[in-house]
Amino acid sequence: AFWRDLVLLLISSKSLPLRLFGWEQLKELTDAAKEHRPPPKAFQVSGAGCTFCNGLYTFAGITTTDGYSQRGVEISYERRIPPSNSSPTNKGADGAGNAAAGNANAGNGAKNLTLFRCTMRSQQKWWFLSEADEEQPGTDRDIDYYQHKSKEHEEMEPPAAGWVTCRNAGIEPSPHLQGRGLMVPKGEEYQTLEHQLAKWAMDNKIVELVLGASLHREIVHRSIPFIEFLARMCDRDAAAIVTNSTTLVATTDAKATATSSKKGPNAYCL
Repeated sequence: AFWRDLVLLLISSKSLPLRLFGWEQLKELTDAAKEHRPPPKAFQVSGAGCTFCNGLYTFAGITTTDGYSQRGVEISYERRIPPSNSSPTNKGADGAGNAAAGNANAGNGAKNLTLFRCTMRSQQKWWFLSEADEEQPGTDRDIDYYQHKSKEHEEMEPPAAGWVTCRNAGIEPSPHLQGRGLMVPKGEEYQTLEHQLAKWAMDNKIVELVLGASLHREIVHRSIPFIEFLARMCDRDAAAIVTNSTTLVATTDAKATATSSKKGPNAYCL
């Protein structure tokens, strides 16, 4: 709260240098809020050529006693497929079977599929969609189907697109991912640092300060990242956050649906 109050004083100043400094501080404040964004409660995977990889993956990382995800540790998501849902053959996008992949990827036993982030020796973050080895999960004994070499802004959670098919087991096309919910206690979905920052901006008419009587091109230039942040908040809430209760229902055919009673108030974005 102190940082936001200080920024408001700076960007409301009559001094141009102070206002410019205030907008630089607001960018740092926005970056800090993004860094502390809770991970999604689940991810819906769809469109993968290995059809059994499609479905709902739920958070499997470490949580605190009050229901938040533990920061500073590798996060992962899991999907358990019972034996009855396993298929001995996988079909690609063209409907052609892949016998080798069928033998390695499917079988008749249960599968423990994982969606996890791995820090490589180069310190780069890679995401993998894999079948975990029962005895040594998270090792070279896992069967990797899809992978994603993350850029810096894609390290916090699995990216929606840009996945690459692993040669030995994966089948084209690569999957698309969509986050569901947030790893926060029930009722705290709109209390993240990003939501607090966005509501502060709406309440204090921050955007109006950019386009007001003291309009200046340097102010406009520095305000672009924050305005983009406010615009993205609309998409994030529309895709993942609803008021009241959100129920993620995994059906027997490995498809997942999200049901909710009412959409939340649009008070956190432009």
